[in-house]
Amino acid sequence: MCEQRVNHIALNTPVTRKAKTMNKQSTQHVQDLLEKIALDHLFIETLETQMSDRLDFHEVSVWGVKSALEAAFEAGLNVATGKQPINHALH
Repeated sequence: MCEQRVNHIALNTPVTRKAKTMNKQSTQHVQDLLEKIALDHLFIETLETQMSDRLDFHEVSVWGVKSALEAAFEAGLNVATGKQPINHALH
């Protein structure tokens, strides 16, 4: 019972409410940022499905994956702490 109450309280925090109201422009900024990270760190030109194994599957290095994850984490941290709005994370 206590665990359910804690989860309910956690789900109603301002951060969660804000995340649920992400608008289409913010969503596009996130997609653009993910595409930039994929290109810069993994050399993947698009994250869109191309319906071709040759285009949809990529061989990447573990250090490239690590670098991409670090970049995504840093961008999310900067946005979450207010250091940088999502639309400026691309620059």
